[in-house]
Amino acid sequence: MPKIDQTAKTSINDLNEWKEEIRNILRGKREGLLVKYGSVGGYLRKIAENKNSAFDDALQEVVSSWEVHIPREREYFAVMLEFIRAYTPGAGYKKVKDFLEFWENRIHELQDKFGYDSKANLIINAIETLSAYYPNPNEISINKYYESLLEKYLYEPSVSGQIAVNLFKSNILDIDDKKIREVINKTPECLINIISYVFSPKIDYELGDNLAKLASIVFEVGDEAISIFEKRLNLFNTTITYRPTTQNDQPELYINLPNSEGIAVKLSENSLDNFITAKNDIHLLPAFLNKVQRRGDEYHKKIQDVFSKCQRDGVRLVRLFSKKLYRLGITFYPESYQTTSGWVRIYVRLENGSEIPLICRIEYLEDGMFSPQEADVLAVI
Repeated sequence: MPKIDQTAKTSINDLNEWKEEIRNILRGKREGLLVKYGSVGGYLRKIAENKNSAFDDALQEVVSSWEVHIPREREYFAVMLEFIRAYTPGAGYKKVKDFLEFWENRIHELQDKFGYDSKANLIINAIETLSAYYPNPNEISINKYYESLLEKYLYEPSVSGQIAVNLFKSNILDIDDKKIREVINKTPECLINIISYVFSPKIDYELGDNLAKLASIVFEVGDEAISIFEKRLNLFNTTITYRPTTQNDQPELYINLPNSEGIAVKLSENSLDNFITAKNDIHLLPAFLNKVQRRGDEYHKKIQDVFSKCQRDGVRLVRLFSKKLYRLGITFYPESYQTTSGWVRIYVRLENGSEIPLICRIEYLEDGMFSPQEADVLAVI
């Protein structure tokens, strides 16, 4: 293991001195200083605020002499990629391409010594390093290779979120591209990276537009994506509320941003259905019933499922369920009832004349949840 020097150099001007210092950094001899200053660039800024041409020439020589196929510790490769990503020496692109092609399927063979950046994803680091050379107006082949690499890894679950962000940064894909929709559908966890990117200060002027595009995809995809989306938004002090609409209006969600007027997102019928299902919230019952009255029997079972959940969760939610119905003008008609099983069947009668049968525990009726003036018991189980 190399001896670690914790003392930063004070000044380097000579080509050979720079080559030696770069190699010392690669060998791990400056590991403590990299940790202290946060990055290779942070350390180099400390020792030489104005790097001269000697540094550029030294880095070019070191990178040109890098034999990418020789196994080394992960830290060495991580630091080499960081050097190339930060300073883009001319030889860097070809070396990183060769590194990827050789190590892509054997990266697991590399060892580490738990040092600086030892747990870095070297494949992602290499791809991000290539992004520093993109776009290249004089080398179409470089551009095509980089784009094909991103397309290839976009569907890899472990890195899809980071690759998606690279596609956005490189202006190759927009957030509402169908390929991004496919990836979110396949790997909802990619939203963690995408949402962090959307809220990044560099593009905050596009925040509203990007969130609206992302929300439209997420609510089409369904449950898990919606849950991750909402949780990640909460980290940025952003919430989602359902905005009730009249019977003929397209339903919409409202994304409440901090220090902003917020964003209204129109929902398709399928998106609203996904949102209600994912939220599993009794307060969304009006949205359920609005859909029932507009679309009929297709959603009757959903009302039954909501009521069953209310009963499992206790009398408070059952009472809330009945209040929600009354406020919407949906009533139960009174009949006497007798039972020995502990359960009865009641019917909710909608404004359009259709009826939804609900299985109800007898104690909720006796508790006054549905009084003789409020409940219509049409059949006893």
